[in-house]
Amino acid sequence: MFQVKINKSILFFVSSLGKGYQNKILFFFGKLEKDPIPYREFDIKKIKGVHNKYRVRIGEYRIFYETDFKHKAIYILKIRKKKDSTYKREK
Repeated sequence: MFQVKINKSILFFVSSLGKGYQNKILFFFGKLEKDPIPYREFDIKKIKGVHNKYRVRIGEYRIFYETDFKHKAIYILKIRKKKDSTYKREK
């Protein structure tokens, strides 16, 4: 069982979304506890060039997260609405 670690600002952002997106995103977080890469149920892609980082597509939003298999932890890094700059690296 994995522990999903979510920043308060991300939780605040999720709470500002419509109920449909809130439910889908929270359902995804629940699935991560059992399976760190639930690719059978969600559109998940590994981020190229980085170790253990993934993105999942939920409607028009992208959730970026990192898995730590050694400590059985998953870190939700950010949630962004899909647009041209979503996949650009932050400095």
